[in-house]
Amino acid sequence: MNAQAPSPAHLGRLADKVRMVSDKQAAKLVDAAETAVDGLKDEVLDTLAREIGRMEILVEAATNKPRDNAAELRWLYEILFDAKALAGTFNYPLISEIGESLRRFLKGIQIAGPSRLAIVEHHVHAMSAAIRDGHTGNDDPIGHAILESLDEAKKIVRGAAALNSPIMRLVAEN
Repeated sequence: MNAQAPSPAHLGRLADKVRMVSDKQAAKLVDAAETAVDGLKDEVLDTLAREIGRMEILVEAATNKPRDNAAELRWLYEILFDAKALAGTFNYPLISEIGESLRRFLKGIQIAGPSRLAIVEHHVHAMSAAIRDGHTGNDDPIGHAILESLDEAKKIVRGAAALNSPIMRLVAEN
């Protein structure tokens, strides 16, 4: 396909519809938008807390049926995706990073047994604690410690899964 540039006459009509503002007016509009976003932060935290509560319910439901929890994990992933994006949009990077860590962990997992569910549960509890205790920033030392501990737990579970794989059992037997 060969896309053609719009004709100058077409651009002129569009330009007529756009109102020009001065730098001073633009700065005022940006300040007003930032004030409006700041005013939503408490509401966003409430929404994130509710979404994390829904994730906690899904983790509990998934734990109650470890061999048949694909639907719960899929729902949790969808809620997580939206919550992570909301946290990132409203400048709660720690919650967004924990959510991204969990999203990467869940990607490709159809069914989760007890070890994997423990990792999921730790991530969800970490997001809940971050909101509850006000550790939402990117430069928070407690937040960094939380992320490091979640990464270590994922490595342990992945290592245990690799050790329990048929190939690793065959290597261990010979």
